[in-house]
Amino acid sequence: MEAQSSESCDDQAGEIDGALAYRSWVESQWNSIAASPAFIAFHNLVTTSIDSKYLQGQQQRLYCAQKAGDEVPSGYVSDLTLPQAGTLAPIAAGVPGLDPDSSTLPCR
Repeated sequence: MEAQSSESCDDQAGEIDGALAYRSWVESQWNSIAASPAFIAFHNLVTTSIDSKYLQGQQQRLYCAQKAGDEVPSGYVSDLTLPQAGTLAPIAAGVPGLDPDSSTLPCR
């Protein structure tokens, strides 16, 4: 099997950058990572990598981790130790769902 040239990967540059940013964020948070933002961000990475013609309704459903956390009834999250300055979702540059400046999914 031949290795793909870098030209053939140009279309996946954003996907690759997102995956590397996610990996870096997970490694930096490993000892205290919260499951919800990690799973939501991973869901977003996987979803953006799939052509929407293969998705139900041909639509990508992406989520902001903070907004998703805000939707959970307080009785389920009131005893959680939150990861950064009282927020449920940490900021992670380049990670869709955690990056307020993401071109894919800006979450504020």
